[in-house]
Amino acid sequence: MGKKKGRSSFSVNQPRPLAPEPESDSDSVVTPSLKEEELTRLKLKYQKRALCRKNLTLQGRQKLTNVCQILTPITGLFVVQSLKNLGESSMRAVLDKTLYIPVPFLFNVPYMPL
Repeated sequence: MGKKKGRSSFSVNQPRPLAPEPESDSDSVVTPSLKEEELTRLKLKYQKRALCRKNLTLQGRQKLTNVCQILTPITGLFVVQSLKNLGESSMRAVLDKTLYIPVPFLFNVPYMPL
């Protein structure tokens, strides 16, 4: 089996060109470094787009997990606020009364106030 004339074929290991090459360098205003920058920018753009699509797809599959991640901190804040309100109300009841604090016994020696 011979090759057919007039047809160009790519081998498996030969990469395909990303963009068509200009016919002559005099027609092209873009320098090679700008072409490389443009290709790099396009590659990064496509990679970012693919990564965002992948993340959105994965997050869309985990709806219950996302709801729990939102509701858990909110519930925690409500618990802390209610404990704070409970503590303040019980402290008001205690602070309205006169408290007697005895003189401490440090090192088993009774200290007397002056």
